[in-house]
Amino acid sequence: MSLLGTGRPAGPLARVPAAVLVVALAVLGLTTYLVDDVGVLAGSALAGLLALGLSGLRGRAAVRAVVGLIIFVGVVVLVTALTDTAAHALAHGLRLVAVLAFALAVTSSTTSTALLDLIDRGLAPFARFGLPVRRIGLAVTLTVRFVPEIRARYLEVREAQYARGLHNRPVAVLIPLLVRTFTDAEDIAAALDARCWDADQASR
Repeated sequence: MSLLGTGRPAGPLARVPAAVLVVALAVLGLTTYLVDDVGVLAGSALAGLLALGLSGLRGRAAVRAVVGLIIFVGVVVLVTALTDTAAHALAHGLRLVAVLAFALAVTSSTTSTALLDLIDRGLAPFARFGLPVRRIGLAVTLTVRFVPEIRARYLEVREAQYARGLHNRPVAVLIPLLVRTFTDAEDIAAALDARCWDADQASR
């Protein structure tokens, strides 16, 4: 299962090691925010979109990701254009397209297991100082992995409450969402206990 929750990664990027993808994302993000040249930013945005195309993200998941990307970037560009110059708005928009598109490509091409192994290897030198490496890796992996799940549950709860006529009532959506999220967390904890998973022991 990919970090984006879209099933098993199947695109060309799925064959690239997770470490390479994460480092490339970090380099791309750093580069885009250190450079102001529109041509370079446009190239970075194109690279991000190309990576997204190679990620294997298809169907409804791809539509939701692209639509969400367009809406978010569009709002940022509009607000920046109203409060600053058009050139700065264009630069901010290209930066966001580059970083967010590549981030979507990485999360849809990387499995939870690959990310956990990557964090374990990266933090392994700090284990001698008592750092709970496995616990940190599991926490980060579960957080990233369940962000799409929480979003999907939010949409389900919101549609159900709208069907009951509960419009513009955040509490009616928030409480069921929190209950389902905590229930899932308890189920995961129970599953870990059933498998005798010991974070401290696993980190040694």
